[in-house]
Amino acid sequence: MAISKSVKVAFANAETLAELKTVYLNAVQKYVGTKSIAEINNLWEKYFDEVKTWNKTKDGTKYEKSTDESMDDYRVIVDTLKGVEGLKLEMCGSWLWITGDTKSNLETLKGLKEHGCRYAPNKQAWYFAPKGAKRSKKHYSLEEIRAMHGSEEVEEV
Repeated sequence: MAISKSVKVAFANAETLAELKTVYLNAVQKYVGTKSIAEINNLWEKYFDEVKTWNKTKDGTKYEKSTDESMDDYRVIVDTLKGVEGLKLEMCGSWLWITGDTKSNLETLKGLKEHGCRYAPNKQAWYFAPKGAKRSKKHYSLEEIRAMHGSEEVEEV
């Protein structure tokens, strides 16, 4: 099954790394178990360098900020979690939050630590943040984070 034109357009229209991550996450979820994953990975690689330094404020103002983030860690995390049942993946800004049945999938999640996946005990959730991302000293709930940065949830993986 080839990927749809709308998925290709979504990759091409992503203006920021957060948008590209969301497009990639949704595309992988949509085409899990098909030969199209290779084509999706090619699109991820094609557009990553173009948008990796671009961000948007909550009001939509675009700005540039350097990053050390590589395309590989995020891709490994998403590719590893795509076949795991009971997890919910959600993009809040440029951070990927992993909730749902994390206890049953603890070993899988621990295996992703080398790629930057971490556990937030106060939120009882795992997350992947861009390298160099500042972590607030304030303790925000996931609801507060969603309100500040927006949220796009992917159906259960």
